[in-house]
Parts: sequence; structure tokens; C-alpha cells
Amino acid sequence: MGKFLRDNWAWIAGPILVVAVVLAVLVLFFSGDDSAPFVYNI
Repeated sequence: MGKFLRDNWAWIAGPILVVAVVLAVLVLFFSGDDSAPFVYNI
């Protein structure tokens, strides 16, 4: 198991890193939205 992780760590960490970057960009892009005061918690 350890050899598999050492050999393939980029294929495991790569998609996680890509998803984290995409989520961070989306949060930064939509953080300045003016409709935020009109969204209420139920």
C-alpha cells in the first residue's frame, strides 16, 4: 500500500488540489454579490 501511494501520489492529490482551487476561485468570484442581503436562512 505504501509503495502504491508513493508511486501515485500525484494522481491522488492532483484532483483534490484542482477541486480546492476551483472552489476558492468561485468563493472569491461570488463573495462580492449584491444579492447576499436578500438570501435568508430557513
